Amino acid sequence: MRKKIFLALFTFTIAFVAFAAPAEPVTDITGAAAPAEPATDITVAEPSDAVVEPVVDTAEPVVIATEPPDAAAEPVIDITEPVEIANESVESNLEQFPPNPRESWKNRLILYIPNRIVDFLDIADASLGIGPVVKMKVWATRYMAFGAGIGTSAKIIKGYNRQYGLGLESGENISFAMFSADDTKMYETTRGVQKYFIYDFGIPSIDDKVYNFWRGPRDIFSIGVELALGVDGKAELHPFEIVDFLAGIFFLDPKGDDFTMKDIKN
Repeated sequence: MRKKIFLALFTFTIAFVAFAAPAEPVTDITGAAAPAEPATDITVAEPSDAVVEPVVDTAEPVVIATEPPDAAAEPVIDITEPVEIANESVESNLEQFPPNPRESWKNRLILYIPNRIVDFLDIADASLGIGPVVKMKVWATRYMAFGAGIGTSAKIIKGYNRQYGLGLESGENISFAMFSADDTKMYETTRGVQKYFIYDFGIPSIDDKVYNFWRGPRDIFSIGVELALGVDGKAELHPFEIVDFLAGIFFLDPKGDDFTMKDIKN
């Protein structure tokens, strides 16, 4: 009886102790420690009076220079093309008609003899000069010329298109048949002689201003000769002036150079 009471009390005690004792953590039999829960540390930052400076990019910006859209573009100059200063070209002489004075028949009769005399004098020209010059040239029009010359001479001139006076001629030239190289200028002239400068290589052109049919200082269709050795002498014949003289006998003026009463008054 005592044993039963003792076992009952012992069993009750063990059960009471087991119930009242705190439960121990379960240990993983594999030996691995259970992962610890992460600790959350919440920190409340106090407000600061400091001013946060902006971040400045130290890299220099790339500036692309552009012209304003309305800027006037500078003109492009093509230096490959030569610029003519002297010996400029004009329209073809064949397109330039002689002046038409529309002179009355009375005035034509009054000036008939003087105009025929002047037309006759226009047929031939000559010049005489002196200076350090050597030349030997002959030509039957400027398209068939032979010879060469170099030097400077002071000249007394009776020239094409009624040039009368004095002038200095300087330069050099060479011609063979229709080909020529000419670098000549006439300068320091008196009022009745035209100043000109010609720089030409190749075949002479009737479009060159110096060969202008109505006003030019040279006749491209003349026949002439020039010789110089210290003394410079030149003589020329103008075939078209012969035509103009013969036509003038019949009151015609193909060259358009007859004097009028208006010319005399001026």
